[in-house]
Amino acid sequence: MIDYARKSLEGLWVGDCVGNLGQLYFAHDILKALSEGAARFGGKLSQYHNQFVHSDDTEEAIVLYNHLMNAEIDESPYINQDEFARELATRYMTRDPDGEIFGYGLNTRKVLRDIYEGVPWGDANKIIKRSEGMPSHIDSLVHSLSVGKGFTEAMGDVNARIQLQKEREIGKVKEGSCGNGSAMRVAPLGAFLAPIWHGDDENWSECSKLCDYEKRLVAEAALQAEVTHCHPEGIAGAIAITSLAHNITELMMEEDPKYGLNYPNFDRILYQNLLRRVPQGQVRDGIVKAKDLAYDMPIGKVIQVLGNGTHVTCQDTVPLCCYLAIKHLALNKKSSDLYEKAIIETSMAFGDVDTNCAIVGGVIGIVCPPPDKWSQFCKPMEGVCHCEIKYTPNDIAESVTIPVRV
Repeated sequence: MIDYARKSLEGLWVGDCVGNLGQLYFAHDILKALSEGAARFGGKLSQYHNQFVHSDDTEEAIVLYNHLMNAEIDESPYINQDEFARELATRYMTRDPDGEIFGYGLNTRKVLRDIYEGVPWGDANKIIKRSEGMPSHIDSLVHSLSVGKGFTEAMGDVNARIQLQKEREIGKVKEGSCGNGSAMRVAPLGAFLAPIWHGDDENWSECSKLCDYEKRLVAEAALQAEVTHCHPEGIAGAIAITSLAHNITELMMEEDPKYGLNYPNFDRILYQNLLRRVPQGQVRDGIVKAKDLAYDMPIGKVIQVLGNGTHVTCQDTVPLCCYLAIKHLALNKKSSDLYEKAIIETSMAFGDVDTNCAIVGGVIGIVCPPPDKWSQFCKPMEGVCHCEIKYTPNDIAESVTIPVRV
């Protein structure tokens, strides 16, 4: 049995590494680095030891992948929230307790530290809602850098804003985070579940009601999201990427050459299933907009409609990533450089580049692996479980209502 979850993880990792470089350089510089090799990139990558380094996206995806590898395949749910929360917190605190090495989000740093110190994840995952009109921390950092301040001084400005925000937030009601962290790590989950819960004989349903296996798929995505991002939009973003990765893995598993990725207009089917599974809200509204965008629309206009992760939320990240992944599958599915084309365009969208590229890479990697000419310059993942998924014949043959055929 092909380990589609591992393929997804590797696609996510390389996308994250390339996108992480995109936080520091323009897209044309990224392409130069990829073509000439990081070690020859003008010495500017010395801080990365001549390697592309991944971010928190990959760190958290490794935790999720390992959690699934150690799950009991014949029992669900596969996400044990208490254990998963502890695993996320332990990896964070033992590898990057300040959050600076892998660039953990400022709220996530506090959430994971609190969990590690014994605060129940259901209490730790609440944050103060940012006031309307208040710039995000990344906006503040970019502004300081744009006016000529050095990185240390710019971070000092950000920390001063954080302290001021804390003082203003005393006594305010906390809520869950809608940050894109719930979606950035989750593609391997969809790939993992596809051989267990998948379609078989009937047509894809056009009704709004979900069948049993879809309800379980949605539930698993929500379970992994809730431990750090319990806002409805944070959960919706995780459901969207899990669903997309799951459907694409189903298409890859289809043995009949008339179906799967060869079926006409399969991209419309992917959108159809996303809209059936993702709950009402801003993430879903963004996917509705994405479905109607032409594939030849310039990326600058696309991000005006869908966002590009600048606000680090699922609402302004997930619709764009769904659009780019589905677009490149539709246009380049038979191309050996499918992965390259998808990640290059994603990097050109700027915004939260590493997360955008991680999400798109995690989805596209199920179909097309990252090229060696990129991965050879990426800092290897550490602490990844190498055990095999023990799917049983009964797991794989489980009957469901909604298949990959139309």
